Amino acid sequence: PTMRTIGTLQDALLAPDLTRIVGFSLTRAGYFRRRPHRVLAWEAIQALRPTHLVAQAEYVEVTEGPIAAMELRGRPVLGPDRCEAGFLDDIHFDPITGRVIALQLSHGLVDDLFQGKGIVAVDGPLAIWDDLICFPALDSKDDPGGVS
Repeated sequence: PTMRTIGTLQDALLAPDLTRIVGFSLTRAGYFRRRPHRVLAWEAIQALRPTHLVAQAEYVEVTEGPIAAMELRGRPVLGPDRCEAGFLDDIHFDPITGRVIALQLSHGLVDDLFQGKGIVAVDGPLAIWDDLICFPALDSKDDPGGVS
């Protein structure tokens, strides 16, 4: 509300089923002291712009459950046919609701240069098994185990 800088955006935090953004990790403002990260709840955001966001200074405790988007980058993504669809490069979300709407996939530097990166729409929950992202979410009986 005071229109002052409260920190620098570090990462998006996702719900465990990867369907929505639940908040953002921020580093606190300050040049001379290393200050710990804090989490800004999605509900606190009033406006989201390409270079900044406007929010109430409402923070939540860091709890188990939210997944940092940067931890997922580079992981293989299994498509509905259980074949590798590519590697997670980015996550696209609706800036109004925070709902994840698509995954941007890479197929390696050379393929990305010649063919571009792929975009896959998300219409339901996703799951993380070992170091894989399963799309759509697999039942526990469908766990791919050591597939990589």
